[in-house]
Formats: sequence, C-alpha cells, structure tokens
Amino acid sequence: MRKLYNEFFYIPKFGKIREKVMLAHVTLTVIIMIGCLAAMSLTAYAYFSYNVTSGTNVISSARFEADVSVRITDENGETVPVNQADSKTHTAVLSAGTTYYVTLKESGNSTAKTGFCIVTAAGCSDTYHTQQLGEDETVVGGKTDSITFRLEVTADTTVKFLSHWGTSSCYDAYSKGEGNGLYITSGKTISMKITKTAAVVPSGVIYTVVHGENLTWIANRYNTTVEQIMILNGLENADSIQEGQQLLIPSGNVPAESATP
Repeated sequence: MRKLYNEFFYIPKFGKIREKVMLAHVTLTVIIMIGCLAAMSLTAYAYFSYNVTSGTNVISSARFEADVSVRITDENGETVPVNQADSKTHTAVLSAGTTYYVTLKESGNSTAKTGFCIVTAAGCSDTYHTQQLGEDETVVGGKTDSITFRLEVTADTTVKFLSHWGTSSCYDAYSKGEGNGLYITSGKTISMKITKTAAVVPSGVIYTVVHGENLTWIANRYNTTVEQIMILNGLENADSIQEGQQLLIPSGNVPAESATP
C-alpha cells in the first residue's frame, strides 16, 4: 500500500505536481469505472433472475378446534343412538326416568391442545360445561383423554353436546363453583330439569343419508317436515347433511312409496 501511495499520490519536495495530479485523476477514474461495472453486473443479475419462479407456498390460518366423540349407554347397557351433525355437534334423544352413562373422549383430530364440551337440552334453561379434555393442569400427568358421567333428564328431550376449544374455567359454570351442578366432572351425576312448557321430543328411527339425497326428499319420504328433522337432530343448516350421516327421523312416519329423489 505504501508503494502504491508513493507512486500515485506522494509528491517529493522537488517533484512535478502536474504529473502527480494527472496520475491521481486517472487512477480515481479507473476506480469509479470499476465500481460502475460492478453495479451494472449486479443489476443485470437481479433483472434476469427476477423471472425465476419457486414453488407455491400456501399460508393457512390457524384452526383451533376440539373434536370429541360421544358414547351413551342406558342403565341396561344398551347403546343409545348418537347423531353427529358435524365434527363438533352431537345430539341424542333421551327419556325421563332412565339413567344414562355418557362418555366424552378426545377424538385425536383436535387442532387445539385442550377443550371441553358444552351440554344443553331442549327445554332446559341451564347450560353445562365439562372439565378439560386434552391438556389438563388439574390432574396428575397433565392430560385427560376422556370423562364418563351419569346423566338424567326430567322429561323426554334432545340433548346436545358441542365441543369447544379453550378452557371451561372461563365460563360461569365453573366460576360459580361445582356446587351448582353446572360443572361436569368425571363420575358426577347430572340431572337436567326440563320445563313443562318444553315440547316432548318423540323417539325416532335412524336413517343413513345416501349420496344425492337432501332433507326435502327425506322429509317427503317419511311424511314429515324439514323443520322437524332439523330440530330433532340439532341441525342449523338444511344443506349441511352429508353422505353416510345418520339422521333421527320422527317415529310413526312411514316411507311414502310415491316419493322419488
């Protein structure tokens, strides 16, 4: 570096200043040209590489869902039909004077680490919440895969089990304490009081939906209405039924032979 400095920039006491200045100008010009060529090269590389495409990256929003399977047996060990309206909603028709054993189990398809079930019934003003399913800090081991409890109803009704992600302690059923009977834990007995003004839900037959069928055709075939089927099965959307789904049809209705899909 010192040699280059002496060659291009150092001016001895009796040296020629004009030659040194000219040489310095030429050197700076060369350096600037090299810098410009480098910048042009980078620009050209960026331009030609711009059209190179890569694989599509799909960014999906997070889904927090707690999927729960529901199994119900009566006091004689007979299995009670449970209708699954969708991945989170299950309904069953229960009768008064019978003790039912309900098992709620985390299905393994949940996208949330923990969740619980909201339990309601037609004609019952109370809303029940279960203990945690999945990650549960209240138990040894930190996880609860399933719970089983006894359920009684004071009148024939349809009970709905709605799985919900999150923590049940955020809701009134827990904050009011277990003494009020609204918080369901494994081994507990729950008695749901059905008001006298509630319509008695009839028992029914199980029908499996075939590809291409809709609620209108099924209702016509069984001499009932779309509204009755939706109420009995806890359906919120008449177009939500799927092939293979089981529906509870009001009893006493026979298929109409003249109905065609």
